Amino acid sequence: MKAKTINLATYCSKELKLLAGRDKGIEMRKRIKLEEYESDKNISNINVEVPNYIKTMTSSYILGLVGVYIEKYGEDQF
Repeated sequence: MKAKTINLATYCSKELKLLAGRDKGIEMRKRIKLEEYESDKNISNINVEVPNYIKTMTSSYILGLVGVYIEKYGEDQF
């Protein structure tokens, strides 16, 4: 099995400093097709790299991004 790395710099412009809001997290989840990677049996873990120009990421954004996975598989699997 292999690890998958997703770099948010691919999806976020350098002018962006804040990632906030559950809806925006869900939107990003769809843009990066996170669910496809989560269900891929050949991927052992998924690493999300946050560029250093992002200064703040709210808990609501993170919930939108990974909340579905946590609900489905639980915190221990996360």
